[in-house]
This record gives sequence, structure tokens and C-alpha cells, in this order.
Amino acid sequence: MSSAKNHWDLGTLRVVPCLLLLSCAIARGEDKLWVGWASISITPNRPVALAGQMYTRISTYVHDPVTATGLTLETRDGSRVKDQAILVSCDLIAIDAGLQDGVRARLAGKLPGFDLKKLFLHATHTHTGPVMLADWYKLPKQGVMQPLE
Repeated sequence: MSSAKNHWDLGTLRVVPCLLLLSCAIARGEDKLWVGWASISITPNRPVALAGQMYTRISTYVHDPVTATGLTLETRDGSRVKDQAILVSCDLIAIDAGLQDGVRARLAGKLPGFDLKKLFLHATHTHTGPVMLADWYKLPKQGVMQPLE
């Protein structure tokens, strides 16, 4: 699996207005901007179907790791948090709305004070990442990691 990190998708473009609002507040000198980030491998540990073609392809080796990279942004006025956002970029062809909703549901109650509507998942749109939806391709039932896994 390889990743193409230079692609922008619609999910990424929805995040731009949020970033512009945060940067305008910073430019006026009203707030301090706190930034954090982390990256983790989400590379499957066995063969998977690869997304992005008109036919089923099964991975045979890992060329580059598949990652999820999170960027957190927070504006503060002194010690008071004014606004927060979390952006997560995944080396996948697309992010299904159900996946983002599922992540938000799993995080409910785990990030006190954080508005989960400001959590954005987006894809790098790689055509060699794992298939995430079971009905995209006809997949073998044995020897291949299934999308729900």
C-alpha cells in the first residue's frame, strides 16, 4: 500500500473555513493559538483489497505505511479555551459519513467541553489504501481482511 499525501478532497475543503476563522482571531492578536499533532500507522496487518480501481486488487506487500495524522487547534484567551478543532487525515480513498459519525459517537463523553462537530476526518485520496466499504468490490471471504475489520 502506498499513500498519496498531496491530494485534497471535499472533506479537507470543508475544514478550510474553520481554519480561516481561527487564523483571523489570531491575526487580530486576541488569542493564543495552541497546536498539537500526532500520527499513527493504520496499516492493515494482513492482505486487504485496495480501493481506487474498477476491479478488485489484493495487497501483497506494504510499500508505505497507511497513516492517520491528527492536528489539534485551540485558541485561548489566557487560560480560558475559546475554540477548538481536531482534523484527522487518513490515507484512504474517501471518508464515508458513517465513519466520521461513528468516530464522533465513540468519542462522546471522552473529550469534556469539546464540540464533536469540530472533529473532521478527511482522506488523502490514495488509490492504494484499503477498501473501507463492503459493497465496493467483490471480495474473497478467506485470506483477505474484510472492510468491517
